Amino acid sequence: MELKGLQAEQAQPDQQAQRVEMEMTELLELKVLQAELDLQAHKVIKAQQAELDLQAHKVTKVQLEQVALQVAQELKAKKEK
Repeated sequence: MELKGLQAEQAQPDQQAQRVEMEMTELLELKVLQAELDLQAHKVIKAQQAELDLQAHKVTKVQLEQVALQVAQELKAKKEK
């Protein structure tokens, strides 16, 4: 009986150590997953920002073209007077 009790006492710390090791492994895996998610989010944000910058550039270009056309029309109208 005492031998079984001693074995059980020795098994407990081993099981605890195993459990701690498993929990640490799980924690590291979660940290890796979080880092991967952060990287993906960063990539998505950068892509969205690039798209927004491109759209803003196109809008600015169109606005400048409209202003240039308006100025050209005004100059033409002044010359005709």
